[in-house]
Amino acid sequence: MLLLRELGRGRVIERYCSEHNAFKWICGGVNVSYHTINDFRANNEECLNELITQSVAMLLVENLITLEEISQDGIKVRAHAGASSFRRKDKLKIFQKIAKEHVQKLNEERLKAPSDIISRKKS
Repeated sequence: MLLLRELGRGRVIERYCSEHNAFKWICGGVNVSYHTINDFRANNEECLNELITQSVAMLLVENLITLEEISQDGIKVRAHAGASSFRRKDKLKIFQKIAKEHVQKLNEERLKAPSDIISRKKS
């Protein structure tokens, strides 16, 4: 099963691009090295973070995901929002901010201790 947290490393993405049909399709049959992946992410980090933030916010608006409970190393974060709060533009901005903070927190964790991602997967 593909766990999003394991996609934090270029070598893992490279492996998935050679082993999984969905990733092969996205790459269009072109081999991609981990150097290329890491360079792309490093050169486009701000844009990619914004894209992830917007995607999470839109998934929240469409009720396709919730942030009611997110477990990260045993820490639970609860959102205090009802279904009606998704109907206003101001609320979308709030959820974009929440999503952005969550993405920033995950990025900080990845930069602080990248080896923890692998050790978490093994446990």
